[in-house]
Parts: sequence; structure tokens; C-alpha cells
Amino acid sequence: MFSKLFIVKRGNEQLFRSLTKTLAHELDVMVIYDRRDRKGQPPPGVPERRTPSDVEERLLADGFAVVRLTKQTSAGNIRWSE
Repeated sequence: MFSKLFIVKRGNEQLFRSLTKTLAHELDVMVIYDRRDRKGQPPPGVPERRTPSDVEERLLADGFAVVRLTKQTSAGNIRWSE
């Protein structure tokens, strides 16, 4: 089970490959590529269903974000912190 999740910004394949290679031997780390697109965003005036987070800001500013596993419930749901 991993405890750190690296999310790499869409369009930044070079960083994704670099992090994947560099962190390949880290057993508690997973690197994923952000596949979301803006098409899935709600129309203007419609509230966002997802909980606001710092991840989007980090993706825009740094090109990646790191989140950490904080809790696993008995139902198997994973919670992440920023």
C-alpha cells in the first residue's frame, strides 16, 4: 500500500516520466498522470460537487501535487490530505 500520491499536471509527460523513473523504488509512492479535462467542469453558476482542495492550485503552480494517505476506513475508502 502506498502512502504518498504524486499527481502530475495534464500535458507534462516529461515530468511524469522523470518522477516515475526517480521514484520507482519507493514502495510507498505512486505517481499518476492527471487525466481530467475542463469539459467535466460544471457550467458557470452551478456549484462544484467536489471538496475544494489545494491540489488544483499546486498543479497549476508547480506542475504536480503531492498528497498523503491519512486514513483507510473499514469499507476500503481512502482519504487523502494535502
